[in-house]
Amino acid sequence: MKHKVAIRFAGTLALLFCLLISACGSSDGISPNTQSSVNQEIAGHTYTAPSLAYQQGSAAIQTGVEGGFGASLLVGNGTLVTTGSLIQQANNTWQYQTNPTDRLSVVFQNGDAVDLFFTTFNGDFTGDAQNFLRRDHDLAFRATVPNQATDLELRSTSTNGVRTATLTGVLEEEGKLYNINSEVNGSYYFEVDNTGSELRIDDVMTGTITVDNATITLAETWFYNSVYSSSARQEVSNAIRTFNNSWTQDGREYRLQNGKVQTEFKDGKPNNWQAPAPYWEISGQLLENGGAIGQLEMTSDNNFIKGWLVIGENRTELQSWQNF
Repeated sequence: MKHKVAIRFAGTLALLFCLLISACGSSDGISPNTQSSVNQEIAGHTYTAPSLAYQQGSAAIQTGVEGGFGASLLVGNGTLVTTGSLIQQANNTWQYQTNPTDRLSVVFQNGDAVDLFFTTFNGDFTGDAQNFLRRDHDLAFRATVPNQATDLELRSTSTNGVRTATLTGVLEEEGKLYNINSEVNGSYYFEVDNTGSELRIDDVMTGTITVDNATITLAETWFYNSVYSSSARQEVSNAIRTFNNSWTQDGREYRLQNGKVQTEFKDGKPNNWQAPAPYWEISGQLLENGGAIGQLEMTSDNNFIKGWLVIGENRTELQSWQNF
């Protein structure tokens, strides 16, 4: 039996799966100078790979919940649906089919697809997917992408605002393979009233990521705060990422020490970025066997804000934001 209906979650689901399968691109990426040594490229991965894992893991967990809620809404019999197919149609509509019976497959108009294999799906189903993740829950599933090497195991649990999320497996991004074994522990706060809303996330990320034959040991913190004002009808968000990630190569120990990325956005656009920019910062040192050999820097103009890894005369662009 097929059900076809316009559904509210279509835009969110498309965006989240887009993050998971890299169909929309990303502001993160390594563009190495052709004169850079392999150490500079691995150092670039030490900056970008943890961000990729954190963001993709967060998106994938929300994607799993959105998919389950979306399929259940389409079936409409009041039970949780975690198998079958969600197939994107024109005009932001989705069609549900009962096959396959061992997974929930999401297929987009452009042919991209993601398969979700749920093993645990417990929590509060009285609201929407966002409400499910804000409240106590226990979620576990496997996510694979057809015709890619991506194969991830995800687990998210939350009790009284204290949460743990794990991400293990292989992530393929622009033809490069990331072997991830990471854990995030932290807290989640959300409040809404007639004046607006506030979201606050405070996380610590540990584990390892192996890419290009280098294993990066993670030591990261992520803080995010978003405040929406009903009277001003605007949202301001601040994020601070810190890191002391390390790896060993050719008998030498390397570390991105005292790394910091701080940003501020208003209604989705960079805010307060002009120098001096107290709400924007990209800084840190690259160490080799304890001695400084490079640093992280930020540049900004009316077009882009960019983060760079600088080693001697070599500069590698690590991250950029459009500033218009």
